[in-house]
Amino acid sequence: MDEKLYNAIKEKYGKHASWAVWGSDFKVPSYKEIAGKLKPNIVFVGLNPPSGIVIPFSNYHWTYKNGNPGNDEKLKYAFEDTKFEGAYMTDIIKLDAIQDEKNGKYHKFVKFLITEREKKWFATLYKNLNKKQRKDVKLINSLKILKKISEPIDFKKLFEQKDFEESLEKLLSKSDVIMKFLEYDNNVEKESVEKFKKELKDIKSENPLIIALGDAVDEILSRNNFNLEYIYIKIPHHSRRFSYCSDTKSRYSDTKELYKEDVEKKIKEQRNGVKD
Repeated sequence: MDEKLYNAIKEKYGKHASWAVWGSDFKVPSYKEIAGKLKPNIVFVGLNPPSGIVIPFSNYHWTYKNGNPGNDEKLKYAFEDTKFEGAYMTDIIKLDAIQDEKNGKYHKFVKFLITEREKKWFATLYKNLNKKQRKDVKLINSLKILKKISEPIDFKKLFEQKDFEESLEKLLSKSDVIMKFLEYDNNVEKESVEKFKKELKDIKSENPLIIALGDAVDEILSRNNFNLEYIYIKIPHHSRRFSYCSDTKSRYSDTKELYKEDVEKKIKEQRNGVKD
């Protein structure tokens, strides 16, 4: 891949995409460092990007996490120095698919949350936050605001509230929220699928191997026939925790070693067209 194409991809898709190459210092490598490794014909696809990405091509890397590798370290451990190193990495649902076309705001998403707030799903939303999210004062305050909003909604006033939009993006980084929202507005899925197909063309991906990262994105890709139209593999999401037995107790682990072992097993079971 020449640098001109690389930069065009970075400009258009850099806020939610990256390449499966991790620098020794755990930062996003430069083009010169990875030029000979890029493989646009292998494409990892997740569900949705996390919040807080600023540096282009840092999704699936941990630069945006202030040095905390989190689950992204498992991807590096599983795929570095393999035939999958250098693959393109992206997400099927981008934030711009959820934003309103006219103003770039999340009016539609707010309407969804308000529609759902009297139902059991919204009531359990707080319980499904992780420990870090439960301590996030901005996020919790925004949930309280959403609970009190009445119709008609004054969107201008709502989005003028400090940190409100940032908190919505944090909610949109949760897979259960995204999947519930897709039930509410299935046009987002349809549009996202078409945009993803265009993304494949834009990166000059020919007869690509599509690798679905986890159950949620596999559900979307499969019902849109990617598993039939492309060479296709599903592997566990890198946030997955693995159960094992220690003495007489069942325990859970999320070690990178267990993840690598499970990924290798799943790929071996789904060889369909994957060449060594």
